[in-house]
Amino acid sequence: MTGSAGGRVAGTLGTTLGLQVLGLASGALVARLLGVDGRGDLAAIVLWPSIVAYVGDLGGPLAVAYLAASRPAERTRLAQVALGTALAQSAALVVIGVPIVLVGLSRYPTELPFGLVLLAGYVPLNLATRYLNALHQGLGSFRRFNGVRLAVQVSYVAGVMGLFIAGSHGVGPVVLLVLASNVVAFGAAARGCSRAELRPAVDAGLLRDIFSYGIRGHIGNLSPIDSLQLDLAAVVILLGAHDAGLYSVAASAAYVVRAQAGALGMVMLPTVAAAKTKIERVVAAERLFRLGLGLTIGLAAAVVLSAPWLVGLLYGSTFGAAVPLVQVLGAGIVAASLRQILGDGLRGLGQPLPATLAELASWLAASVALVLLVPVMGAMGAALAVSIGYAVALAVSIVLAARAGIRPFELVHFRMADVRDLGGALRGLVPLPVRNAAEPAEDAES
Repeated sequence: MTGSAGGRVAGTLGTTLGLQVLGLASGALVARLLGVDGRGDLAAIVLWPSIVAYVGDLGGPLAVAYLAASRPAERTRLAQVALGTALAQSAALVVIGVPIVLVGLSRYPTELPFGLVLLAGYVPLNLATRYLNALHQGLGSFRRFNGVRLAVQVSYVAGVMGLFIAGSHGVGPVVLLVLASNVVAFGAAARGCSRAELRPAVDAGLLRDIFSYGIRGHIGNLSPIDSLQLDLAAVVILLGAHDAGLYSVAASAAYVVRAQAGALGMVMLPTVAAAKTKIERVVAAERLFRLGLGLTIGLAAAVVLSAPWLVGLLYGSTFGAAVPLVQVLGAGIVAASLRQILGDGLRGLGQPLPATLAELASWLAASVALVLLVPVMGAMGAALAVSIGYAVALAVSIVLAARAGIRPFELVHFRMADVRDLGGALRGLVPLPVRNAAEPAEDAES
């Protein structure tokens, strides 16, 4: 069955909203179970395996999504090579990750065994799931794609609720829940593939295509400040568990804004890539960016204004010092969200490099600011530093997008159609951004 881009946007935004609600619920329960210091310990444990997995994928899942959208006839072989690549990368990354975890958790010696266990299980599960789900994304199978996204969070929340009811206050059980939820997510991703597609394979030609595209777009898609939590890493290393607990809670609340941009970008890449002509692809990218601009500004304002009430309600009075961090991050993430949406539009145009260059500029600006501000201002310095990085990345992205044919004026030139898009998004009924764009077919599950 052929679905509309509007349905994909609505479904993905709705799924992301559900994930945000579940994430806030699980975050609040974990924070109350572990306290500020325990929450900081958990953040440190999860941080390093996540960095290893996301840095080490070399843009493979991103490339699989693009190739599946632009070459759907090669689905079976692409799935086989993607799974084979995930297994090979995982074996290498677990070995590489051991010294990283040892160094990263040197200030947390009692948590080191949990970090090593998480590394060994999380990296292969995460990579395999993301490769398979990138295939679903590229083929336009967004019900399956969003189902996998929900599976990991729903299973994690269910487990956290069980721990909360049982009164379990240790970090170890939560770490095991992280692994269990990733097992569930992999199962959900694999269910959308045939037996033939789940046979790992090696194909030199496809591997060349995957990493030719993937490496060029890797840093831009990786977004070290966000996916790698560069700011949280600085807080973990320089300030310790208490500040890390406050900052991780603030980031979780503020990133509600970023998650919606990520959802829109997930739809934007395959929608733009599947359009028939360059003009249609550019128009789709510009129109979806305007939709993202309206949604992001409105959501950011709501988060910033509600932060004093929201933090106290979800996390308790002991996390009150996180409120100003939420407000600063919530404002800064507007720029991050718009940069991400624009980057996904460029990747859909077959140009992943501009988003990478913008992210490198952001990384440089944020790293310098982190070094200068965190020792002086603590966790607030980290929030300000990443906000500076976000602003730099957006400015560079707009300049590079103009060279690729995306007109800066059109990114902010709202029309009545954009008002209808925004209203449709809020109602869950977004019209098709490009009227004549090719629509990737849903798989048999539709």
